[in-house]
Amino acid sequence: MAASGDTGESDPLHAIQDALATFPADRIVLFTHSGPERRYREDIDASEVEERFGLPVDQAAVEQ
Repeated sequence: MAASGDTGESDPLHAIQDALATFPADRIVLFTHSGPERRYREDIDASEVEERFGLPVDQAAVEQ
């Protein structure tokens, strides 16, 4: 299945909720920076996302 992206809500949990309203996802993938490169609102807790939305969550660090 193809993936696409769009801009939207600045709060990660609201953005995920909005995205899930548009298609039936089978998992959520979070991409965040690690260490000092971590940016505003990238402190999202994968277990909180999984509990809230009832989907498996993978988290990957973006290297720059």
